[in-house]
Amino acid sequence: MTRLDEVNLLLEKQPSIELLKSHIGFFFECSEEDFIKEYEDNLESLKELILEFKTWINEKLKENDYISILGI
Repeated sequence: MTRLDEVNLLLEKQPSIELLKSHIGFFFECSEEDFIKEYEDNLESLKELILEFKTWINEKLKENDYISILGI
């Protein structure tokens, strides 16, 4: 199981923001505040983002031996 899978499982349980922050970070304080304002919707959006990212990674690994991701 990958780290992304672990986070996605956590998101399914609708964790508290404190628990979520032990798995993901917010670079800016305002980002965290904005995430909290629409917490349930943003949990769903984050789950979708993780799924799309994993799909992209798996597709790219069919064509490449490795992937370098810069700026995350």
